This record gives sequence, structure tokens and C-alpha cells, in this order.
Amino acid sequence: MSNFAYVGGVVKAPVYFDNDYLCIDLDIYRAELKKSEVLTVKTKNPFAITKATDKVHEGQYFMTTDAKLKTIPYIRVKELECSECFYVKSQKVRSERTEVVFEDFTVMNIDNPEMAYGINKVFLDGNVCSPLNYREKDGKAYCKYKMAVNDTVYDSIAEYPYIVAFGKDAELSNKYLKEKSRVFVEGSIQERVIKQTSHFICPDCGTEADKKIPNIVREVIVSNVLFLNKEKE
Repeated sequence: MSNFAYVGGVVKAPVYFDNDYLCIDLDIYRAELKKSEVLTVKTKNPFAITKATDKVHEGQYFMTTDAKLKTIPYIRVKELECSECFYVKSQKVRSERTEVVFEDFTVMNIDNPEMAYGINKVFLDGNVCSPLNYREKDGKAYCKYKMAVNDTVYDSIAEYPYIVAFGKDAELSNKYLKEKSRVFVEGSIQERVIKQTSHFICPDCGTEADKKIPNIVREVIVSNVLFLNKEKE
């Protein structure tokens, strides 16, 4: 089973801690897409934490070839504010997020950070573990599903990243994949902010409203996919 991530980019800010993880925010310029992506990588490895605290600084180029995707549960706090009386209600929600977790890295000083090409590669081998969300809009196909990725064949602990395919890869995924299908995915991990709707009733004045709550999600965008059960089927 495969779960590898290769990431390289310019350090955007000083390193910081989030719970027990040391975090590094990267600006990754994707030359093939002609755009920049922002991605946070994390580590819990004591050696990597000590090394990063001493050596990683804003404006340097950071690269890791010793990383993988990891599903981390966490408690997310949603704050809902009444537009009439400004009462604020805090609500804790159990959630999970796919993170890029590294064990070791290299870092170097560069003269022109804005010209540095980034690296964002993910290789996953696992099984589809959710129904496929397939749709077509304006002639473009889209397919999203959840994948279970184990470190070894008999490992009971799995990571559960979301996979998104477009175009022909989406059409073929819809044709050949179903729950429990085995699949190999090559792609990139992308981070975006979505707004989820929550219905809110103010306990003070009774005002009702649908509130848009921002949330960070990370998905693997497919660049190549192999359907490993295709010949059997």
C-alpha cells in the first residue's frame, strides 16, 4: 500500500505550534498550473521539531520527501452571531482533517523566493470507502469519493483523504469505481476554504437565520489514476 507525499515551497511565516504539531505554512508555485497554492505541513517527530525550530525561517525554500497524508480528528469551534442583538453562540463540533505530516526535511536559502518552483505530489494506493459523488455541469465531469489508505496490507489503522477527479479521469472513475474498489491515485493535495450553512436560532431574541461558517478542507486532486480491480471486473 502507498501513502507518500513530496512537498516543496517557500516558507511564508515563522514556524508555530498547533496542539502537539509543529506547523510550517508554505507558498507553493505550481509552474505547470501557473498559480500559487498555500499549504500547511506538520510534524510530531521530536527530531524534526528541534531541527525545524532551529533551521526553518521565513523566505527559505522547504522540501520534504519523507511525508504522508494523515487523517487527524479535532474539535472545531463554530461561532454563530445574531445579526439583531449580537449574541454569540459557540458550538463545538467533532470533525477530521487530512494533513501532510513529515518526518524529515531539507531547507535552503534562495535569492528570489517568488521565482522558486514548488513541488506538490501525492501517491496513494487504497480502497474507495464512500459512495461516489459524480456530476456533470456545463459539459465538465466531476467525481469525489473518500479513500481508505493503510500503511501496510494488514494494518487496521487507515487514513481517509478525499479524492477529486475532473474531466476524463472523473468519467472513468464513475465507470470503474465503486465502494471497496482498489485504486492508485497520483495527484496533489490542495487546501481551500468552504462555507458551510448552519441554521441558527438566537436564544436571546429568537431571530432565525442561516449562517455561513468557514471551514478549511484538503482534498487530493487527481492527475493520474489506475483502477486496480478493472481487469478482474
